[in-house]
Amino acid sequence: MNNKKFFYVWNHIEKAAFQPRDERGIKSWLRCYLMFLDKLFELDESFPLIKKEKGKFNYFIKFVPLDITCNYSIAGDLSGFTFDITWNETTLIFEYDKKNKCEFDYTEMLPNPDDFDINKISMEEYKEVIKDKIVHPAIHCHIKDSIFDKVKGEKIDFPHDIRIGFSTKNPFLFLYQFAFQLWNYEIRYGDSNKKRGEVSRLTNIIIKNANKGIIPAGILFGISK
Repeated sequence: MNNKKFFYVWNHIEKAAFQPRDERGIKSWLRCYLMFLDKLFELDESFPLIKKEKGKFNYFIKFVPLDITCNYSIAGDLSGFTFDITWNETTLIFEYDKKNKCEFDYTEMLPNPDDFDINKISMEEYKEVIKDKIVHPAIHCHIKDSIFDKVKGEKIDFPHDIRIGFSTKNPFLFLYQFAFQLWNYEIRYGDSNKKRGEVSRLTNIIIKNANKGIIPAGILFGISK
């Protein structure tokens, strides 16, 4: 797949799945995302409503097996966001501010809308793009150290297959990618039926809703039909 087609397909996916349009859509997306986390990690707990303070949506994700905490703050007008990812008393802060030019803006590479027909994009092409943006993002970081796995009760190398991607100015994409990376963390993607199944699930939802614009958050995350 050439770059123009790749970004054409990705632009369609990102707009449909990871770009809620207004405050109501943002709240719905985040609430469904938290239920999605509950389902992925089998937390079996009730999440509070998303906190909105001074025009921002604030919350945190606690991933117990690896002792990782992610605090996030997203501006209600999407003009910026901050993610604080803490592990082993070290915090990595990832910030985006719309006032500054973003080097990760791919819109200039988009083809003429008439060059491709979204209805003729194959399932394998969708999967290729999703895997490149979610499973193995081009720009990402690793944590290189050993950890004590509280679930297994033993010291292990920090999983190399966890790739925290930073090549985005989209907080919703970051959150989905973050959850996907931490889920089933001890198994490589190629050996993980769970992760491959999630890519197939997301691909099918994108294809079924190809001409419907934005996908309702409940459908996107498998909370509703």
